[in-house]
Amino acid sequence: MADILNKIGSFSSEMGAEITAYDPISQELFVVSGGTEVQVLDLSDPTNPTEVIPPIDLASLIPDIDGANSVAYSNGLLALALEASTSTDPGKVAIIDIAAYKNNPADPNALTVVQAGPLPDMLTFTPDGTKILVANEGEADDGIDPEGSISIIDVSGGIATLSQDNVATADFSAFNGREAEFRAKGVRIFPDKTVAQDVEPEFIAVSSDGTTAFVNLQENNAFGVVDLESATVVDILPLGAKDHSQGQPTLELFEFNDLPVLGTTEGGQEIKLGGLSGLFYEGTDPATGNLKFVTVPDRGPHGKPTDVDGDGSKERPFALPDYQAQVIRFELNPSSGEIGITETIFLTRQDSTTPITGLPNIAGVDEEPVDLSGNLLPLDEFGAELEGVVIAADGTFWMVDEYRPAIYHFDTNGVLIDRFVPQGTAALAGAAVGTFGTESLPEEYANRRRNRGFEAVALDPDENILYAFIQTPLQNPDRATSNNSDVIRILGIDTTTGNAVAEYVYLLEDPAFLSGGRVDKIGDAVYAEDGKLFVIERDSAVGDTAKKFIFQIDLTAATNLLAPDAPTLPTGSTLEQLSADDLDALGIQAVNKIKVTNLPSIGYLAGDKPEGLALLDDGKLAVLNDNDFGVLEQEIPVDGSVP
Repeated sequence: MADILNKIGSFSSEMGAEITAYDPISQELFVVSGGTEVQVLDLSDPTNPTEVIPPIDLASLIPDIDGANSVAYSNGLLALALEASTSTDPGKVAIIDIAAYKNNPADPNALTVVQAGPLPDMLTFTPDGTKILVANEGEADDGIDPEGSISIIDVSGGIATLSQDNVATADFSAFNGREAEFRAKGVRIFPDKTVAQDVEPEFIAVSSDGTTAFVNLQENNAFGVVDLESATVVDILPLGAKDHSQGQPTLELFEFNDLPVLGTTEGGQEIKLGGLSGLFYEGTDPATGNLKFVTVPDRGPHGKPTDVDGDGSKERPFALPDYQAQVIRFELNPSSGEIGITETIFLTRQDSTTPITGLPNIAGVDEEPVDLSGNLLPLDEFGAELEGVVIAADGTFWMVDEYRPAIYHFDTNGVLIDRFVPQGTAALAGAAVGTFGTESLPEEYANRRRNRGFEAVALDPDENILYAFIQTPLQNPDRATSNNSDVIRILGIDTTTGNAVAEYVYLLEDPAFLSGGRVDKIGDAVYAEDGKLFVIERDSAVGDTAKKFIFQIDLTAATNLLAPDAPTLPTGSTLEQLSADDLDALGIQAVNKIKVTNLPSIGYLAGDKPEGLALLDDGKLAVLNDNDFGVLEQEIPVDGSVP
């Protein structure tokens, strides 16, 4: 194997060499080794580096320093991060006009020193050279644990007039009191420490426009995001707890081709099968080696809410009003990549005849349905927006929907066995109990956001518990609460009775620093074993910077809020109003999360909705995306067509 690097020259020094900075114009290299001296080398002839000037003895120029931990160079200025003699005391940053110093080391304008935070461990310039950023590690020593911080030094006016007034500090004190929240997200914070004490800034990278810094919090398994204009740490982003014994995830992509036509719009547009939400793995065909799956389209193709009648309220247009909810069986040949649909099971009510449509249930509570010409459509008390599916050992289907939310149970032929809805559902419509199904679920679940009810379902076959995941935090008691909550409820029902027997808190990893909207949605879930499940958590963005996380979660140590000894919430409070630290103070333990991957990071860029997740026999995960039937998210023209 050919050598990648070939040594062409070297320079020997008893001082050693640890950190370097390079000036490409003068071709000079500045070297520090943890001591108090800086070497300046001429690399114009890289085969024969030579010393430009004698080493700069910082200890003779600056009192009470222990050594230089970092060096950086830009636009004629050399910056050095200097640790204090007592490492827990504030450190210093020395800024040298290197040309002036070489001309006259005694020139008072050649060197300026400002104070930084304890243990300045690394520094760098912004791309335009106008700011120096310093990572103050604040490492504990001898029983003293100073706070970590980032110093931002404005050198745009040069160093002749530079003073401490030109130094701003971005600290982490605003995050104190949120320790449980960050621990739940995978940030390592010791039990007896505040966030500001425990974080230890180690290294800094700067955005190309010089407005944002990303600071490695090495000991905390996270990094901070700093707005340089305001000198504010805007967020702490976890790198996630990971099981590295599983290796790096890899991706294989398979596409559906030649999907059948589902129907034709009033305007003559053919709409193909799509909108696939939920995924269940049935096993491998021993004869063909094909992988066998089950999925469900949601409520059928629909357009973006549009004010079709000019009343100031937007209605929900349905492209195929006669769409009947259905189960799709398909097989994947992993060798050829071919996918074939093998069976379609249409879903009906208990009379085996009446179709279950995708139309909403309750007037004034659900969206008002219309066709593509703006005509009002009838409601369907059992209409479903199906989003997840599992198959029990007896071959019956369990599904969840977003409308009520509801849990459906169908026999092997697609005939409804029962539908479980929140208590008080019939009262919302002024109807008799039972009109919309068996009211066995907790009443609070009726506070779902519109079309953000149950999104994922998973079955524990050993305990006969079916777990349904709310897609987005409940608007409990209002929409503002939902918008600001990280609490996802996981509800477990006994499959033999339909009664709720378990409820757990799942905390979203929802950063304040984001590019694609909130990470506030569950995509799907699948049960693994021993109380462990895999879960998709996502935002609404597309592209390689989108957030489509897969976590493995563990219920075993989490608090079952329906257990007799479960903690009681404060009077007048709901789960969604409580922070992770509030929950921790009450003794409520959320499910444990280990990050498996972020799908776009391994090349999965199939839209914004990975909403199917299945676990294969060999431990691989299968992910299916919802393409919304190929209908664009645009208001309809009210002419019988969809965009």
